[in-house]
Amino acid sequence: MPFLKDDKPFIEMERLLRGYGLIGSRLARVLGKCEATARSKLQCPGSITLFDLARICRDGHIPADEIREAIKFQ
Repeated sequence: MPFLKDDKPFIEMERLLRGYGLIGSRLARVLGKCEATARSKLQCPGSITLFDLARICRDGHIPADEIREAIKFQ
């Protein structure tokens, strides 16, 4: 049986958030939401809104250029 590559959409955004340590409770504090919501947004980065991206940039201290690059490859 041939190997089928399973590409997750928005994998670069997930890698960016995890690379800066924004997982679980820390992402919840940055977004101002409960931890369950933050974890669900991390599992499905396509559900992150522009407002969330602005807060991640401002409060999570991730440069806007890096966020743009992560989104650009989608």
